[in-house]
Formats: sequence, structure tokens, C-alpha cells
Amino acid sequence: MPRVTQHNSRGRKDGRDTVLMMYEKLYEDNVTGKVSDVMFARLSKKYEEEQDRLTEKIDDLKKRLDELKLEKNAQRNFIKAVNVFDKVGELNAVTLHELIDRIEVFNAEGKGKDRTQRIRIRYRFVGYLDGITKDDPFTLDTRQGVRIKYLT
Repeated sequence: MPRVTQHNSRGRKDGRDTVLMMYEKLYEDNVTGKVSDVMFARLSKKYEEEQDRLTEKIDDLKKRLDELKLEKNAQRNFIKAVNVFDKVGELNAVTLHELIDRIEVFNAEGKGKDRTQRIRIRYRFVGYLDGITKDDPFTLDTRQGVRIKYLT
């Protein structure tokens, strides 16, 4: 996906201004008789279509830029929350509430020693983390008979 910047948006606006200047020149040429009415109608339609296309593209770029700003802000907020968490000596409900948006618990599968239960943690500001892979598994023995394993 191309990088969206304010410069990109300005370039599209300049393109719109260029189309507008061309349209004005075409109109002047039509008024002075340099361009026939039929040719003016054809070119006028093309210029209007180009103007509409550029306006739509500018709107799309502005929307994408706003989305990227929101994502960046969310990432900053998450980092702030993690920094607070890093300074906390003990994990408590308040800290968890700041970091975690929700925990999804799925039905248990299997029986006895082979019983597994899947959970998904959605972190505040960044969503689900996909950093740990099957090649780099996380396993934790919490108490006798209970083992926690990160699965992707």
C-alpha cells in the first residue's frame, strides 16, 4: 500500500487546480471561437470527470491519513500504559484494566490430561498481539497439573 502523507494530498489538490485552470482556458478559447462548441462540450466533460476523480482521491487520502493518525495515537497510548505497567511492582486489577480490553474464553476441549481451553486477550489500544509464533512457543507451568501454552 502506498504511503499516505499530507504531501500526497497537497499534490492531488495541485492537480485539481491545474484541471481547473485548463478548464478556464478551454472556456476562454470557446468564447473567443478558437474551440468549437462540440469540442468544448467533449473536453469539458473530460475535465469534469478528472476533477471528480481527483476530488474523490483527495477524500480517500484524507480518510486514510486520519486512520493512520488514530492508529499512531493508539500505539502511543499503549506504550504509555505498558510503561506504567513496567514500573508497577505487583500486578493488580487496575493495571490489568489499563492494559487489557477483554479476554475471550472458549469452551474446553478434550478430557483429563489432554484437556485444553483456548483464550484470546485483546489488549487496549493495539488489539490482539501476534508476535509469538509456534516456532517460539510460550509455556508456563503454573501449578501441579496445569500448564499454560501460547498457541497461534
